[in-house]
This record gives sequence, C-alpha cells and structure tokens, in this order.
Amino acid sequence: MAGSGVTLYAVTAAGNKAVIGTIDWREDVYMPSQINDNLGQIMADIRAMANSVANGWLEVGDGDGVYTATYVSANSFRFDGVDVTSIYRTGMRILVAAPTPSFLPGTVTTSVFATHTTITVAWDAGGLSNEPITAVFVGTGSSALSLPVATYTSAGGAELATQAEVDYGTDEQRIVTPATLAASPRKSHRNILGRNGGFEVWQRGAGGSAHVPVTGGPAYTCDGWSLWAAGGALMGAAQVAGLTSGSRHGAFVYRAATQPAGLVVFEFPLDTDEIAPARNSLVTLSFTMHASATFTPAGRTVGVKFTTGTGAPTKTILGFTGSVDVIGTSVAPTTTAVRYTVTSLIPVPVNATQASVAFSWTTVGAAVTTEDAVYIDDVQLEIGSVATPFERRPFEQELLACRRHYQKSFDYGIAPVVNSATANGWSSIPQASGAVGNLSGWATPFSPSLRVVPTMTLYNPNAANAQARNAIISVDCTSTGTYVIAQNHFSISWTTAAGSSVGQSNAIHWQADAGI
Repeated sequence: MAGSGVTLYAVTAAGNKAVIGTIDWREDVYMPSQINDNLGQIMADIRAMANSVANGWLEVGDGDGVYTATYVSANSFRFDGVDVTSIYRTGMRILVAAPTPSFLPGTVTTSVFATHTTITVAWDAGGLSNEPITAVFVGTGSSALSLPVATYTSAGGAELATQAEVDYGTDEQRIVTPATLAASPRKSHRNILGRNGGFEVWQRGAGGSAHVPVTGGPAYTCDGWSLWAAGGALMGAAQVAGLTSGSRHGAFVYRAATQPAGLVVFEFPLDTDEIAPARNSLVTLSFTMHASATFTPAGRTVGVKFTTGTGAPTKTILGFTGSVDVIGTSVAPTTTAVRYTVTSLIPVPVNATQASVAFSWTTVGAAVTTEDAVYIDDVQLEIGSVATPFERRPFEQELLACRRHYQKSFDYGIAPVVNSATANGWSSIPQASGAVGNLSGWATPFSPSLRVVPTMTLYNPNAANAQARNAIISVDCTSTGTYVIAQNHFSISWTTAAGSSVGQSNAIHWQADAGI
C-alpha cells in the first residue's frame, strides 16, 4: 500500500471513521487529548501537502485513500482494478517514489484502462526496478491537468477567452487573445485527420452498406484509408456501427478466410498542406480499438505509427524519403473497445512534407473465418501533448474534404461498377452529330477542385464495358475515353452509336481518383 498524510483520507465520511495512519477516528474511543492530537495531525498533513504543491508535486494515488501502484516494466506501472486514466493523462509530469532509484520523474506517454490502468512513462533518466512503489505524484503544473471552465475578461469587461480556449501547449497556462484564438488549432479543426478520422465517409463503397475488398493493395477502402496485405492476401474493410458514443460508423478490417498470413498495413496518408501546421510541434494520437476473439497476431499486437518524410505525399508502404517515426508504439487490443492515447517524444520535423498514420499487424496461420479482424474508430491526431475529446465535424464538411481526393458520378450509396443502370446519377452527354460521328470536348466540372489531376475510370451504365451508352436507343457508343483531364474538370470523347441521331442523350458513369 502507498500513501501518506492527506492521501490516506477517503472521499467519504464513513471511510474516515477508522484508524488512518497515526490518527484514530473510530467512534467512542476518544478523550479530549486524543481529539486535539488528531486535529493537530490533520493540520500537519494539510501543511505538508501545501509544501508539496509549492514544490510542484501532489500525491493523488487512485483518488480515494490508500492505493497500490504495481511495477509492470522499467517504463510502466499500474493501478489494479481501477480506472484512473482521467488522473494520469498523456503528457502529464509524474514522480514515482521507490527504493531504487528513490525518486524518478518522467512524462506519461500512454494511459490505458482494461481491468487495470497501465501507465507508460518516458523517464527523464533511468527506469523502474521490480520492487514496491511507495508513492506516485503528479506535477501540479502539468499541461494535462483538467481545469474548470471559466471565462476570462479584460479590465474593460470584454471577453478574452474561456478556459477551454487556453493554449495547452506548455506547462504554464496562458490566456490568448481573440486574434490568437482564431488561428489556434485547439479552438477548432484540431484533428489533423479531420477529413475522415471517424470513418464516416465511404464514397468508394456503397455508402451506408460499404464493404471494400482489397487483394494485396495498397488500395483505398473508407475514404482516406489505404489497406495493404503481404503475399497478395485478400483483405477487406467494411462499415460497422460506431464504437463510441456519438459515432455513426467505424471500420472493420479483416483477413478473408483461407488467405495467407503476413503483414497488414492500414494507413491514412496526409497531404503536405495537412501536415504543415504541425511542423516543429509535439503531436498526440488517440483512437478507439478492439479486436476479434480470433485475432491471430502474436500477443494480439497492433503497431501504431505516425511517420513523416521529406518527399512528395505518398503511402508509407510505398516508401518515404528521410522517414522519421514521430510516434512508434504498439497496443494489444482486447475484445472490448478501449481508447488509446500516445504523445510523440519528438516534434514533427520542420521540413516534413510527407506524413501518415498507420496501424499494422502480422497475421499468423491460415484464416478460418473473417473474424481475424480489428475494429477501429475515432482516430485523432492533434498538435500538443494532451488528447482532447474526439472532434466530430458535420458529415457534409467531411464529405466535402474527402471529395478533394475522390469524386464519382454514382449516388453516394452506389459503389462504382459497370452495368449499374442509368438511374443512379450518370452524366448525360448531348449528341451534336448523327450516327457514328466523332465527338469530343463536353466538359464535366469537379466540385470542389481535386488536389491533383486525377486518374479517371469510366463505366457503362447498362453494359459490362467502359463505353458511353445512347440512352434513347439503348446502344453502346465506341472509342469512349477522356479528352482533357484537369483538377477542376474533365472532357469526354466518343464515337456516337450506330442508328443514333442528333439531339439524343448519351450516358456515362465515372470516378475521379486524386488520392495520395
């Protein structure tokens, strides 16, 4: 058991009607001198606590009386059977007292509850030994401390900022002006993966019933998320119900039955403009995850990385230039959804132009079901050493951001495919010549403009080919292709169908892929 002074006190009155350290508060055992001694001891405990706070440390324990902190490894310990992740948060400074090396200061890098709260720490120097921990202190100036909501005003009465809008980037809290707040990543749009970190947009699949198989890869599944599997294994990503309160959808990433084992990488590559605001800053990655009971990787281990490079935006599986793992750790997901948080120990390089958040695992043996799988939701990457609640943006905002990388003519709930019927959003091309005439130049705009010139794929709405289809006489055109492709539009060229005439309409479906 650990604890001393006021740390020994319980949070309930009944819990304090006992012998607490040197104080005996049991009923019907007191003499006036005992009461005097007990109150004197309490005053001494309070004064000792005040001195400790003044020195920058406060012993909290598990928040209620005596507590047990148990050694796990040289850089981690746990509180058994209690969730204290709200006390020991990523980025907090802590001080552990143990026989060796007496007092050990460090910074919390992860704090995860699953039956027990396991806390991983980057120590300033050295590490824990396998021996009893006698006390755990938190830094009273830690940037991860939760502060009450309050409004700050200027001398003239004008509101400057709320406490929720204070800059949490350093150990000392500072009030910022309205002008500073407007540019602060903490106030809004703080999730660098805000384009689709919550797995809400599934344009590439069939919207709300999305299921995107991938053979080998890399290939995009849910918007922004690329999947790759060693050995050409058949993998897939499907939309599932959200894993957290407020989430509509999450992702289910699986290995198909009978498929070969090997490395799997599920990643979200970023564009240069998306990573630029985080340069020269520490970043924090948080996500919710669980795995199937039949998840095969050794130790159920999932690698977690945030990697940067200095080349053109691409996927990590294709190789980065000057690769730097700003975050590199692993988790072992259980069958219950858990929120994980990890903060980088180094800042994002100032010359970073490539970046990607990647989850990887190595499957083992032959998959006998599609439940060799990971479930994931609410992935957030943000500037600073504190994990804030997941930023949930309106669906239309995320869809618009995703459309900078990918667009299609199909309705949102229709997966791109040939022979899908003409009633699902196809582009209509008016015919300006008679039968078997060569036409080109009809422009279709992209909205919004794409991030780069896209790769175009054409689909016949009523047959298994890539030809335009005369919608009036139900005959295919020939020689259909793209004439001009730009970031803001594309044009079609084709030879009109036999038996067609001027003024008739031709139908074509398309997708424009400008993914990284």
